[in-house]
Amino acid sequence: MSDNLKSKYLDQLEYDKKLDNSFFSFFIDRTRLLFLIIAIITVVWLISLKALPLESNPEVQIWIWTVVTTLPWASPEIMEDLVTKKLEKEINKIKFS
Repeated sequence: MSDNLKSKYLDQLEYDKKLDNSFFSFFIDRTRLLFLIIAIITVVWLISLKALPLESNPEVQIWIWTVVTTLPWASPEIMEDLVTKKLEKEINKIKFS
């Protein structure tokens, strides 16, 4: 690009005065304040992160019940129909709090 063409382009550019009243212009004019706010946010974030309780093996309670029914010489189908399904129905009626 030649110098003549660059100067024509730059001469056509105009600064919009509305930008002086924008939200971001407040921080652009006050960069020290912006860096101070960023530093405060970072320090508060680090302190709160340090205060979080982190456990490598947290205690998790999973409510799983296992019912095993056995009867010598009975087939699995008979045990399921006559014993296990009835037990499951009765156990499901129990309310845990």
